[in-house]
Amino acid sequence: MNRVHWHRRRASLAAICTVSLSLVAALAAGQDEPTATVAPPDHAILSDTLGGWYFAPQKLKKAYDATVAELESLQTDLDQGRLSAADAKTTLADLKTRLAELRKELEASKVLVEGAKLHEQTETVEFDLGPQRLLAITANQVRVVGWEGPKVKCELKKTVLTQGDQPVEAAMNAMKIAHRRGRAEFAGQTPAEAAAEEKAYLAGDGAKLNAEALAARAELLDSIARYRSFYRDYQAHEIDQVSIDGLDYQDNPVLTMSVKSEGAGGQMTSVRSRYGVLTVYVPACAGVCIRGAMRGVVVEKLAAPLLVDGEDFTDENQKGTFEIRGLDGSLTARNIPLKTIRDVSGSVEMVYTMVLNDGSGGTLHSDGMRNMYPGRMIPVEVENVAGGVKLWFGQADLVLRKIGGTIDVRNEFGNTRLVADQPLAAAAHRIVTQSGRLDVELSPAAAASIPIVAATNHGGIKTNLPQSGFETFHIVIPDPQTAARRNWSGFRSKAAGEEHFSSIGLADRFRAVVDGAERSPGLDLVARGGSIVLLSAGK
Repeated sequence: MNRVHWHRRRASLAAICTVSLSLVAALAAGQDEPTATVAPPDHAILSDTLGGWYFAPQKLKKAYDATVAELESLQTDLDQGRLSAADAKTTLADLKTRLAELRKELEASKVLVEGAKLHEQTETVEFDLGPQRLLAITANQVRVVGWEGPKVKCELKKTVLTQGDQPVEAAMNAMKIAHRRGRAEFAGQTPAEAAAEEKAYLAGDGAKLNAEALAARAELLDSIARYRSFYRDYQAHEIDQVSIDGLDYQDNPVLTMSVKSEGAGGQMTSVRSRYGVLTVYVPACAGVCIRGAMRGVVVEKLAAPLLVDGEDFTDENQKGTFEIRGLDGSLTARNIPLKTIRDVSGSVEMVYTMVLNDGSGGTLHSDGMRNMYPGRMIPVEVENVAGGVKLWFGQADLVLRKIGGTIDVRNEFGNTRLVADQPLAAAAHRIVTQSGRLDVELSPAAAASIPIVAATNHGGIKTNLPQSGFETFHIVIPDPQTAARRNWSGFRSKAAGEEHFSSIGLADRFRAVVDGAERSPGLDLVARGGSIVLLSAGK
């Protein structure tokens, strides 16, 4: 459910930087405040559904939240050395047992409270892929399934929300699958096409531009080209394109729901009236591109390279399901909150630096103060990727397992856990965080397979790797541009005769690690202000 009071829209080039407001305006247009649906007394909202909420006893919900906070506090005490692992062991076990019991009680006691009626209908369309065997799908909520069928089959599950017995036939008919074969305008021009167009412009009207205007134009065109290079394989091709009519902002009315529990408060929220979940069955092909899908995207057993881009959504729900499970090909994703990536035969490249949390944050008003607080980090799991990973998050609770190829991770303010039970590839690996926690668990074979450096500016590091082969270092490195100095402390593999692990070589290496520049093979772990725990699992 989309529980926001403003809405974003992306449109072609403006997707890079444009945000527009719509939901507040729609509400201000004259909707009356709805009569609140009554929930059981002393019940708190546990989660939401498309047309309502799940409630649970307020006392039980508070106990669960308090236990989660206690667990987080325990982890902080461990990270900052205020508590030893031995001292925390019993408490940790007790907290995990208590959390499991509370989850079970919450599940058993939750109550569904509906704020609107749901009406559903399904539409199906089939077609043959064109000669390029490239497919682009633009929809708010998408499930893509690889199959053996000769055609592409699309199933659209339509949902209309109403309060009362309003007719829904017109709304259902307005939503429909649109298929066309043609040039992918969203992909932009090829570099050759853009260069030819610009050459013609500069020979005509552009000849009047001064040097400053020419430089600004060149910078803008370069930014457009870099943004659209994401779609390079789809440029200048006649491809199959699937989208959903009837879900644009102007076509999709706002519906306001309200609920109240005596003794526990309530909520008023605004949602869209129409929703479409598109399932697409796809045979093996040259490529699939999913656009929008900010209400959810699921990919299962697809045999094709996959692009996923958050551009051109008209509705979103960060609590939705965002999963890639089984991909025979590589995955490239940007600006979409994938939470599970599993069983990929190629590489994975993903950028998501926006807020990624469970939605529990908000703003409290008390004693003349406004307290804006974030939600909890969302778990992101990446497992069994054969071709390596290149991941950039603003903040995620990231877990990596069974990663082949190069590991390149920036998780700026989140926590990252790497579990490696096989030797690492002979490549330049890095995991970098500004203030998050790095937990790295290596089998003896993995720990011995490659040189390791674990370093921090302002955090702490723990390891059970023996000092005989993993020595301590402390160095001060000046910035060549500003002469500002930074302390670096940590542990490094002893590598006699290898200049990049000498004290002088470390200065250049740290710069390369932070910048993502080329460097010799090794596993570089950098927590600028967070903590690192590096363990050999066999010890």
